[in-house]
Amino acid sequence: MNEPTELVGRGGVFSRARDWLFRGRVSNYLLLIIGLSLGYTIALSYLSLARYYTFYATFDDLGLENQILWILSHGWVGLYNQSQLGQIYALPIQQPITFALVPLYAIDPGPEFLLFLQSAALGFAAVPLYGFAHRRLGSERQAAVVAGVYLTFFSVASANLYDFHVEPLFPLFFFAACYFSARKWKAPMYLFVALIAAIDPLTLAVAVLFLVYISFPEEGSLLSWRAFKETVCRIVRPGDRAVAIVACLAFAGTLEALNVFHAAYLGVSHTSGMSPLGILTWNPGDKLRLFLYLLGGVAFLPLLRVRSLLLLVPYFAWVVYSANPPNLAVFGLAYPILGTAPVLVATVDGLAWLSAAPHPLAAEDARPKPSVRSLPSRGRRAWRRRFTHRQVGVGVLFLVGASFALVYFPLSPLNPYVPGGVGQGNHQVAQITTMTPAARFLYQVIDLIPADGSVLAQNNIPQVSSRVYVQSGNSPNPASPYDYILLDTNLNFITWATQLEPYVHAGVENRTFGTLAEGQGALLMERGYTEVPVLYEPALADYAANNLSRCPGSTVVGSAIQSSQSGPCMWYGPYANLLPGNYSVTFLLASSLAQVNHLRLITLDVSSNSGTVVYCNLNLTSENFSSPGRPVAFSLHVHLSNVVTGLEFRGYRPTGLATMTLYGVWMNQTSPYPYP
Repeated sequence: MNEPTELVGRGGVFSRARDWLFRGRVSNYLLLIIGLSLGYTIALSYLSLARYYTFYATFDDLGLENQILWILSHGWVGLYNQSQLGQIYALPIQQPITFALVPLYAIDPGPEFLLFLQSAALGFAAVPLYGFAHRRLGSERQAAVVAGVYLTFFSVASANLYDFHVEPLFPLFFFAACYFSARKWKAPMYLFVALIAAIDPLTLAVAVLFLVYISFPEEGSLLSWRAFKETVCRIVRPGDRAVAIVACLAFAGTLEALNVFHAAYLGVSHTSGMSPLGILTWNPGDKLRLFLYLLGGVAFLPLLRVRSLLLLVPYFAWVVYSANPPNLAVFGLAYPILGTAPVLVATVDGLAWLSAAPHPLAAEDARPKPSVRSLPSRGRRAWRRRFTHRQVGVGVLFLVGASFALVYFPLSPLNPYVPGGVGQGNHQVAQITTMTPAARFLYQVIDLIPADGSVLAQNNIPQVSSRVYVQSGNSPNPASPYDYILLDTNLNFITWATQLEPYVHAGVENRTFGTLAEGQGALLMERGYTEVPVLYEPALADYAANNLSRCPGSTVVGSAIQSSQSGPCMWYGPYANLLPGNYSVTFLLASSLAQVNHLRLITLDVSSNSGTVVYCNLNLTSENFSSPGRPVAFSLHVHLSNVVTGLEFRGYRPTGLATMTLYGVWMNQTSPYPYP
């Protein structure tokens, strides 16, 4: 294999850098990859920030990491172990890279900087990957294809759009270590190996195995028996189709190509399995997914190489021991990114091995090739002579990368149709970039909290994480103080406001908390507050009848619901989420029967928990209607002393003595809680 063109001069590190910057030839392909990395960084930074601003982020990920760095950057190392980090991780210092990030974080403390840093780290990891692939393959074009495939890898953008984690720093460090190893620059290589080891225990294992990996000869192979070698070569040699099929199979597994079919046709299982034997309890869809994902990392040429397999062992171990089968390769998790970098490095190793003597394929490819003009214009054999097996493999990578970018990249028009939704990295861009009136109001509520205030917040409000004492209701620490309770019933990403219901209820019952702000679904309570709310907007809602759920026997007539049959119910829903306070719920109904008697026609109620908790009800009789077919408004007054989710405004037990028509339901809040 021909050595790649040197881009730097001889001498020390600084002289080499000087030669590269001022006298060396800068490849157009390298400039292309730098441009693509910059474009990726800008695009994903925009989407990540938009997702954060529209409250599609969580405290347990972005907020927790931000709180830890905020504490450390302000010099309060003693409070590090008192943060909620101890509630999440088994070892408080299992991510030492956090301390190395403090100087960078101090540039612009806050979640926004972390999201930008993550996007830049993931995007510009393609640059050292390009350098490594160039060194190993000796082709700038093929190296650019490998780097481009990385930027379209499903786990890159999905991890980028799932808050902030330290794991996405791994590809940048890993590719840099591989590049410097290929250049025989030991000092920077060991520096990046140390950074890899500092990310978390899993990457520590990768760092150790990387040192073993570089001790193997580059041309070493797992195949040591000549007969077995010849058998494999006979399978691959008959045509480029075999290489293409194996490459597609490999990347179909690792790029989650079958995720659509898995979610649509095979279902998603949440069966726990904390050991390798646990996979026997999973459904067929999960087993197929595990098989393809494991096979994907090794089915391509890396299967033939010991050193490549070593890098994949920790990730496979995590996959097998995963407590939740969808975590194998699901969108949105940080952990699949740990398998992306080793898979691509192993692929580069395999592609380089295809052209290395004394492998029979390499010997075949090394034969003198006739010029393009001398090749016959037709014929399958002539086409096969024109391309080497490695070129075909790289071409397949290019096509696979382009197809996956079309489907999985967040800005792709096809991405919203991939199962999983915003929680798994598939986004309706309009959804995460639209600032609703409720979101704007919530920011006004957050501004009322002092910078030094201690907060117990809903898990999907990491905007309050830049402070010492803050925790989410997802896993609160009873020993940690809080003077403010913050929730929003409109936010349903990952968690609901129900996680804070016990704390709101206790504060109301004990009269230890008062309402500081309420409106648009947001609630802020302060310890010891007894005045009227500083910020208040009454809740209003208008539900057309056809937007409610109708029971069997009911029909939709225009925008109304109509029924003339008896049964358990006529309509139910809309499963509203309301804050403590007083409410008025108005039903607009008409009856075909109007008589001065007490024949019960239907019962109205306001309830929750599938009708098992009833707050108020009203029996309607024929005398409640002045004339047949004329709409009449009926109001029920509801007092809620706690946050209630899944509230229903029902019409149930119709007797069938008259044709009942519902035109709509209106709800408005008359006062907050506590009452002035």
